[in-house]
Amino acid sequence: AFREAYQLRECQGTLGQQVYPFQFKNLLGVNISLILDSSFEVVDESMSVNLNEFPSGKEVYMNIATKKVLFKDESLIRSTQPVEKMISILLEGSSTRYDVYIKQARKRVFTFGSDKVVVNVEVLLGQKIISFTSLVLVKNHLNVPILIKYANDHVVEMAGDVYPDSSLPLPLKAVSSPSGQLFFQPKTEDYHFSACHEGIIWKNLTDNTKVKQITCETLDKGQPAYYFNILPEFEKILEGNTRELLHEIVTLHLHPTVILHNLLPFSVQMSLQGTSETHTLEAGHNIPLSHASVNESVLLVQIPAYRSHQWAGRIEISNTAPEIGTLRFKSEENGNPVYMFLGLHCKANEGSLDITVYSPYWIVNLTNQDLTLKENDKEILFHHTKDDKEV
Repeated sequence: AFREAYQLRECQGTLGQQVYPFQFKNLLGVNISLILDSSFEVVDESMSVNLNEFPSGKEVYMNIATKKVLFKDESLIRSTQPVEKMISILLEGSSTRYDVYIKQARKRVFTFGSDKVVVNVEVLLGQKIISFTSLVLVKNHLNVPILIKYANDHVVEMAGDVYPDSSLPLPLKAVSSPSGQLFFQPKTEDYHFSACHEGIIWKNLTDNTKVKQITCETLDKGQPAYYFNILPEFEKILEGNTRELLHEIVTLHLHPTVILHNLLPFSVQMSLQGTSETHTLEAGHNIPLSHASVNESVLLVQIPAYRSHQWAGRIEISNTAPEIGTLRFKSEENGNPVYMFLGLHCKANEGSLDITVYSPYWIVNLTNQDLTLKENDKEILFHHTKDDKEV
């Protein structure tokens, strides 16, 4: 179908790797029964998997038996067209059975009592991937792994780990728990943090839900808390084998609260007020501020050696800051204060507050001559040597 073709993606893998026409993934956290017709052939490396008790976390690869003889009046083109393939699934502990069509790239929801199972068919070049997941997915845009927990009858249980630049479909038990409450705990190498006390209730999230800041207190004395944002994203999907969009998949995006960008032509040093950690941010780079709380934290920025001076400035991190502002740096010359003003750009993007320090004007000396500059009517002369190309 044309619609299916538009959703084709390149098959991922390494050069020379065997690609099989079908791949099935159980990501539900419980076993399922997978019933296939006789045209499916299990490949050798998947023979050990029992499809009657298809375990969570396992993958199964399938070939399709090819037709070797054409029937009378059947064209070669028609015989090679994919037929409408169908599978059947049963959830462990349930007597309900569903037939699922898997020809086209679709996401469909099937209800097993209080549990809802998403069947996601992805069409790649040369392969289809059929995944069985819950309605809730967590995507980690942070630079550390996050441990996810859920409340189940006043007992907190583990749902799993989601690693940087990865996604985790939550197990059915976490999604179907009566409270629907989820907790998050960062796993860093240097420090230890507790799980957040408040968390979120995923069932209460709506299209109008905005970014929510999560606080994970430190377990190390004298260290700051760990902060990050959760931004929900909703995708409407089909009810069973119908054409009705009655359900939504919720993707919880985990973002840094603040990202600092250095667009100056030299490195800067930065730290959060009240903390001892100092980081050097090279020209053209950015850094997530994991310990910055929006509307509370103050960012201290230093330029260690610019025109024989050390400059210091401060940024009050606020979501009400103007998009275009000025960052004042202070230094001393002959015991008197001197100031330098640079550009400051603040904007909420993709679940994070992006703060950018930049120079609104650059002077580039390509004359191969020493220049002397003067600002308006000020008496101070500015010497721009031929060796100092950019200022």
